[in-house]
Amino acid sequence: MSEEKRGSPVSSAGMGFIKALPSPQALTAKVMTGEFRWAVAEGKTIIHQTLLSFSHSRRWPRNMGPTCADVHDPCEPNRCHPSSQCQALPEGGYKCECPMGREGKHCEKVTERRGAYMPLFHGDSYVELKGLHLYGHDLRQKLSMTVVLMANDSNGLIFYNGQKSDGKGDFISLSLNNGILEFRYDLGKGPAVIRSKEPIQLNVWNTINLERSNRKGEIMVNKKDPVRGEAPNLHVDLNLKESLFVGGAPDYSRLARVAALTAGFTGTIQKIILMGTPILREEYAQRSSNVAMFQHHPCSQEPCHNGGRCNPQLDTYECVCLSGFSGGHCQNTIYEKSAGETEAIAFDGRTFIEYHNAVTKSPESLENPSDQSEKALLVNKFELSIRTEATQGLVLWSGKGVERSDYIALAIVDGHVQMTYDLGSKPVVLRSSVRVDTNRWIRIKASRALRDGSLQVGNEAAVTGSSPLAATQLDTDGALWLGGLEELAVSRRLPKAYSTGFVGCIKDVVVDGVELHLVEDALNSPKILHCSAAK
Repeated sequence: MSEEKRGSPVSSAGMGFIKALPSPQALTAKVMTGEFRWAVAEGKTIIHQTLLSFSHSRRWPRNMGPTCADVHDPCEPNRCHPSSQCQALPEGGYKCECPMGREGKHCEKVTERRGAYMPLFHGDSYVELKGLHLYGHDLRQKLSMTVVLMANDSNGLIFYNGQKSDGKGDFISLSLNNGILEFRYDLGKGPAVIRSKEPIQLNVWNTINLERSNRKGEIMVNKKDPVRGEAPNLHVDLNLKESLFVGGAPDYSRLARVAALTAGFTGTIQKIILMGTPILREEYAQRSSNVAMFQHHPCSQEPCHNGGRCNPQLDTYECVCLSGFSGGHCQNTIYEKSAGETEAIAFDGRTFIEYHNAVTKSPESLENPSDQSEKALLVNKFELSIRTEATQGLVLWSGKGVERSDYIALAIVDGHVQMTYDLGSKPVVLRSSVRVDTNRWIRIKASRALRDGSLQVGNEAAVTGSSPLAATQLDTDGALWLGGLEELAVSRRLPKAYSTGFVGCIKDVVVDGVELHLVEDALNSPKILHCSAAK
């Protein structure tokens, strides 16, 4: 009796075809690409249905192979964690697709999550975020993005957003190709391809700025060497409707072919900012696969206290404090001052308070209340107490606020108090040897009489200096600033610390022997916060 008449599911003609099948790995690849679409005419077995089912599930059907017995499903038994998906690979074997929060070959490890959200990609990872068009900005004609990343390899997809799920239509992408950054976008008539001038440096943080206006675009790396390009004529609108893929994609065949993306990114992406809006945030993630968290950044140590958020800044950070807290690490509690209690004002680096630079009211100024500040001063005397952890920041300033004008200033420079004054000839710089970035209250006494200056911090001996012969008076605009300057034009000719606002607390300010009432005497109206004045 023939095999067919014994009830074999495949005819002899079909058996001949089956014997001619390629290896399981080759067959898998062909099935995955949709190359096989056939049926055995005899024997009533419709093989293409099996293959279509296999193509959909990406798994081998049981007992399917050259001998119908020796090829098994690599996902059976399933070794992947129950929260993950097992995927058969075209080259054989399997891969566990881990959800967000899990990593390891079988997704058996819980991802350690500390500090800021900084996904680490391994070349086969991706994060799917809400599409770029869903963050409240009209991107059709103008787009601006900033990406901060550390690449560990010279190739891979950094981000991709398309118009259609099959790769057709408009798209925008950023990728690495042999170390060169490629910014691409297609408005419907072919892509603009804009490449960075030099390969980026691996294993360090890089800041990439992308701009697009109609057909024209620009890429700039680390704020230098901008490169420009443009898309072909006619269309000027960018239409996006799909998700934003970061670090890779689940299926590269569904991305635009002219995007030239075939592999994922290896490294860490710290920030993606769209039109000023940070969008690389955990709450915007819809799916992810094989993504870990970067653990070698200071934010991973959770340096911000009292619920403060650690905001990475390349390889350093700043703490964004919740309401009621201040300080470089949100360590200071701010509270309303009780009656009769010493005023201590909290400065967050953006609090700039203006006063008159002389509070002594002369008989002339009492007759003319608008003239309560001295604009030409022969003597300056300041006393104040500060508490800070900051190593840089402008504490006090009086001057004209224009290029090459007189001024006197107190600043924290590299953790030490520095007094600087310029009467018009050459700046005098007096620097204390006492560190003040200790989060303890410390008293500062600074004075100038004609050309001679003196600075005393804590119990140290006064540091003195003198201006060169010539002018003896300080010409100012009549204002005294605490915490920094709203107008920073003067910072161009001064140390970096002078363009940085003070972060910490100030109390017990005395100007020319008269106590300054920090709230009542303020001329402007910033949001004034209080902090503990306890010793």
